[in-house]
Amino acid sequence: MTELFGNGVSGGYAIGRICFIDSASPKIEKRTISDTKAEILRLEDGFKDALDRLDCLYREAIKEVGQAEAEIFNIHKMMLEDSDYRSFAKNIIITERLCAEYAVSVTKERFSDMFSSMEDTYMKERAKDVRDVSDRLILILCGKEETSLSSLSGIIAADDLSPSQTICLDKGKVSAFITQNGSKNSHTAILARGMNIPAVCNLGSSLSREFDGEMAIVDGRAGRVIINPSEE
Repeated sequence: MTELFGNGVSGGYAIGRICFIDSASPKIEKRTISDTKAEILRLEDGFKDALDRLDCLYREAIKEVGQAEAEIFNIHKMMLEDSDYRSFAKNIIITERLCAEYAVSVTKERFSDMFSSMEDTYMKERAKDVRDVSDRLILILCGKEETSLSSLSGIIAADDLSPSQTICLDKGKVSAFITQNGSKNSHTAILARGMNIPAVCNLGSSLSREFDGEMAIVDGRAGRVIINPSEE
């Protein structure tokens, strides 16, 4: 039996098998382009598709967790519509003649670092939202589909969960969330509370992939995870 301790961000108890999922961040090739105007148009089309996808997630979130929590995805839309964010990505395409997906990846790092450096805890957490919306845009530009998570069950474990990953999980099959990183101010924690699913974050490196498939108990109030619990 092994005990892990983190921060309880959504109360309740759960028992089940641990299921690790990977980060949503796609790998990007640094590719030069010859037609910057065509690449800008491709980026604009990507923005439009990403915003349409966020509209779908917003409607899904309203059904799953309610209006207040669903506003997370309107915040994500605002990030993608931000003129500074868009101008930064376009400028990379124009000045460095690099592909749109690479330009977005550089923009993601720039803006997430900006939020991460802020002192306010809430604003620090917005760095993860920038990464989430940027990764979705990159997947669209790469012509790739988001990995379906609706069939996953048990205790979902990850280094961190993005809001879009969280809302795409089937709450009828998922018993708890446990993550290496994150905080009570993260949008994922807010969604977990709205879904009434126990969640423990900030478990650090003690939450190892070697626990994948193992039985565990999650105490979302105390921030405690018991791996391979005894009968008692």
